[in-house]
Amino acid sequence: RIERVKLLAHKSCAFVNFSSIPEATRAKNALSGRMLFDRPIKINYGKDEHGGPKNHQKVAPPFAYPPSDEKLHSIISQVATMIVKRGLDMDMFSGFVELQNQGKENPKLSFLLGGEGNEYLRWKTHCVQKNITDLYYPTPGDKRKNNLSLTPSDRKELSDILQALTGTRESIKSATNWISQHSYFIPDVVSMIDIEINSNIEYEKKLYIFYVVNDVLTYCAKFRGDAQDIDPICYAFQDKMVSILRAVYADENEERKTRISQILQLWATKGLYDQNTIDKFDSQMKSDEPIESIQDEEDDIPPWLQEQNFGY
Repeated sequence: RIERVKLLAHKSCAFVNFSSIPEATRAKNALSGRMLFDRPIKINYGKDEHGGPKNHQKVAPPFAYPPSDEKLHSIISQVATMIVKRGLDMDMFSGFVELQNQGKENPKLSFLLGGEGNEYLRWKTHCVQKNITDLYYPTPGDKRKNNLSLTPSDRKELSDILQALTGTRESIKSATNWISQHSYFIPDVVSMIDIEINSNIEYEKKLYIFYVVNDVLTYCAKFRGDAQDIDPICYAFQDKMVSILRAVYADENEERKTRISQILQLWATKGLYDQNTIDKFDSQMKSDEPIESIQDEEDDIPPWLQEQNFGY
């Protein structure tokens, strides 16, 4: 989301302020080198009014889930530790890495350039600086915005991932990892999942998508500081869950219906949602009546979602 644009036509340049670093990085990566009026677009990170690079680590970034890929998780942790120990500026370091690669895509370093794992890199770096654990989201301090949107390329990537699901453990895990690494945009992700699972696709595909939802909820709930506090991912899915459940419960196979109901009860056992919420899911899933909102009134919305202004 763009907050401000300052155009200097006489110098053929402009200054663009984004609402968050991930959004700015994604825009930079997507547009650098593109041709505009027969000239390649050159994009650099901005500087503050004193002429130095902005220190984006003064304010804590929102909590980010670590990648489910253990190797990527380990690499990011090592890089975050190196950045802190050497006193590097993350954005300048990322720019240096991009320059060294001369614009070539390097999947192993994509987390430095706004790709998968970038959110966790910023969170992990902050935790290393403050010598605090990165494994639990701080319930009252997670000031995640709920109105960030995926970029068109991310939306296409998610759509391709969902359509390519095969039901194997590898494909489910890959989709889970992608979703957990785009947690800043989780409301938009949930909306896309809801649309896809209710589209005109084979029932098996709907079931695979539901397995991904189950895997995502289970994985992300592990990082709750307090098991009784609903995490951002489970909260985002909550109001779309009945629609998602109806898509897979509509099958005429009674064995499959029983399996869906069992998964619901398993969520209650694991504490993903409280029993009252599970009962609401179950009753509305089996009904043809209009879907009622599951989420509580605004006064009961978690602090991390009520807060709309956050910085980096």
